[in-house]
Amino acid sequence: MPARAVSFDPRMDSLLFREPFMKFYWLPLVIAVFALGTVRAEDSPKNEDLTKKESSSSEAVSVAEQYKNNPDDTKAFTAWLNATFTEISELMNSAPDEAGKKLAAAKEFVSALKPESAAGKSNLTRVKLIATNFEETIALSRVTLAELEKQVDEKPDDLAVLRKYSRKVAIEIGSIARAEPEKAEALMKSATERVEKLKVATTDNKVATSALEQLERTLTSFVRTIEHGKKLIALIGQKSPSIDVQDWANGSPLTADELKGKVVLLDFWAVWCGPCIATFPHLREWQEKYSDKGLVIIGMTKYYNYAWDEAAGKAVKGKEKDEVSHEDEQKMLKRFAELHRLPHRFAIQTETHSLSDDFAVQGIPQAVVIDRQGVIRLIRVGSGSKNAKDIGELIEKLVSDKPVAAK
Repeated sequence: MPARAVSFDPRMDSLLFREPFMKFYWLPLVIAVFALGTVRAEDSPKNEDLTKKESSSSEAVSVAEQYKNNPDDTKAFTAWLNATFTEISELMNSAPDEAGKKLAAAKEFVSALKPESAAGKSNLTRVKLIATNFEETIALSRVTLAELEKQVDEKPDDLAVLRKYSRKVAIEIGSIARAEPEKAEALMKSATERVEKLKVATTDNKVATSALEQLERTLTSFVRTIEHGKKLIALIGQKSPSIDVQDWANGSPLTADELKGKVVLLDFWAVWCGPCIATFPHLREWQEKYSDKGLVIIGMTKYYNYAWDEAAGKAVKGKEKDEVSHEDEQKMLKRFAELHRLPHRFAIQTETHSLSDDFAVQGIPQAVVIDRQGVIRLIRVGSGSKNAKDIGELIEKLVSDKPVAAK
């Protein structure tokens, strides 16, 4: 099964806003995925400029300046959109007031722009629609699911209440589907049972019935993610499979003996994956703080037919009839590591036996933390701040444990 990853792309609005109910219903799912920061590993990149930018508050300032100076530049707009709304997205549940302030600042920023091209004007329309939906989601974060369940039970024909309930339950399930699959499954079952009762109560209301049927389909769509979450949890506490790879791109190969007694962080990633690149500041920080205490970071990737474009200063995908040699792709990875100041080694998985299968990788970035005894202790999917906090705290704890004596 291919790994998944979804980077936020303004072009998605052509799908999001085709009709009123879908506009309000599907966006929270996009937000949930966006907050997790994952992408399909077999897809072509949609935001190649992200390979030269890393998401952070300081980046938001930098890309804002670029977009301000070039309001007709769609690449500048996309970079600003990613940086700005990633930050807002991560604050929406934990600090809705702060998220609201940053959203207001973003709206004020774009209101002052004066693009002249049709594309530039269209981008402003897009961001205004996205901002409106984010405002509604921030407001929704201040209401509990239990409150909305009570409201929708009392007023099943009220489309405004139904819309809020649908958004809320989708966000709640989506946010825990991988990390807490059992809890997500119970919540999905409860929501499904409620939808069945509401359908009976709204038999004569075709619009409400249609909305409920759409909610049913959305709830069903979480099944695969929940099952994947169960697979990941089943790996915790198990002995790690052998780290057998095909090639090493930058630096000498690591042997099993060299990894013995070490704390190992496997980072499943790809050069074209924006959310993967967003994790680089954390990877550099952990490497600097813990490498001399026993941490080994391995960037686990695959051959994706990418070469290094020296003039553009970035990795570019080879054309269908222009297959990039493994040697050239390894050179690309070395230059990529230099560009992003990544000192850890990159490993390229074998085509016959993929470690992605062993570690149930369906979305990237996926981080796997293995302790000094070779036991899998943590798996996190996505580039969100909570994932970084969980990984960093566990690494600090594990490197403090005494190394296993060599036998």
